[in-house]
Amino acid sequence: MMKRFIILISVVLQNIFFASSVYADFETDTGLLTTGNRAGYYGVGIPGSKSPAESIGLAISIILGFIGVLFLGLMIYSGYTWMMARGNQAEVDKAKKMVESSVIGLIIVLAAYAITYFIGLALTRSTSS
Repeated sequence: MMKRFIILISVVLQNIFFASSVYADFETDTGLLTTGNRAGYYGVGIPGSKSPAESIGLAISIILGFIGVLFLGLMIYSGYTWMMARGNQAEVDKAKKMVESSVIGLIIVLAAYAITYFIGLALTRSTSS
């Protein structure tokens, strides 16, 4: 069972980290840059166009989002372990502890994300005004 979980996690990580990226060509006038600017996405895809505060905030948001996905996977695994315990009290207790740890971890990640978001918002407001 644990081997299947490790294989699943490795496949997911490979798809996340080794997927090819698609970039639009902003050098030719296709109207994509104009449309993005009108939609409020200024400088998307152009290196060096974001402020350091925005870049740091984006990196932290991505990291915290990834951690949230990991906790979701742990929660699903612990729920599966609980369902497959088949009355074995030791397995049920182990699964309950994993569920509790997952919920506590998810609360911590959500709180960290909220704090980071509001600090980033305050930094971008103070630098833009």
